[in-house]
Amino acid sequence: MKCVHFFINYYGIAPVEVIYELYKLKVKDTIDEMIAMLWEMPVDIVESCIFPMRSLGLQDWPKDDPIYSSKGLFIHIPILENDEVGYLLDSQMDKDFYIPSVQQIEEICRIGYEESSLAYKKLQTFFMRKLDLPYEQAVSWCLQVWANSYEGESPADVISKMSDADLVFKSEKQINEFLGLLMDAHNNTRMKENRAHKPNELIRRELAGGMPTIVPGSSHAATMLRDAASQLKEMGIPVDLESNADTIATPLYPNGLGGKAVSVEKKIYPNDPCPCGSGKKYKKCCGRK
Repeated sequence: MKCVHFFINYYGIAPVEVIYELYKLKVKDTIDEMIAMLWEMPVDIVESCIFPMRSLGLQDWPKDDPIYSSKGLFIHIPILENDEVGYLLDSQMDKDFYIPSVQQIEEICRIGYEESSLAYKKLQTFFMRKLDLPYEQAVSWCLQVWANSYEGESPADVISKMSDADLVFKSEKQINEFLGLLMDAHNNTRMKENRAHKPNELIRRELAGGMPTIVPGSSHAATMLRDAASQLKEMGIPVDLESNADTIATPLYPNGLGGKAVSVEKKIYPNDPCPCGSGKKYKKCCGRK
């Protein structure tokens, strides 16, 4: 069940062989014995099922692709019900599956995030020593940061929630220190779109200066990066504000709702609220690919 829990949160869809890589870290059954056990587990508990490649129309899938399986694909059923398989596979592309250690699986299942990660240790220490929070509250806020990063939300959302909880920074220096820790934690958060890899594990080195290109996932992040673009450029860090955004037409009413609508173009990012008003993120609604 711990392997299934990790799979649901960080893969969503994976070859049975990959699930076995997790399982055999601690249990010495054969892959066929594990498959038999998965078939026996109630679907309403694991919320996942094994599908042969042929049943999904993927029988001709390249054998060297990470998603190919001779045993079948294990799929989290809500992904099928929400028609998110295509989006997820597009996001994960050809990334390899990250295989965690037993400790990482246990830790994420027990606490909800990777507490032993150096970035999160530093963040936890900040909450305890600089903001005088007890251990339990520090862990709770670290979990909030993990969830915020996992969902692709703006770091500003965390600061807003801290303000609502009456957590007060003592100086501008302390705020800047926290922002650095927050970004470091974001880059060390495992994500489903990365097949459980952290962003900093997947950074592509550019030829010019060998620095990673920063790509925003939301309008909030794009605004922050746009404001900091000149400083980042001086540091040799390229920023790409275009490749992850769609341009959509949206009506404006400069003379009030009774006046004539004017169509203008607007950029929308995957984690922005969908303009259709569904309440979902754009990437999980009209922007689904």
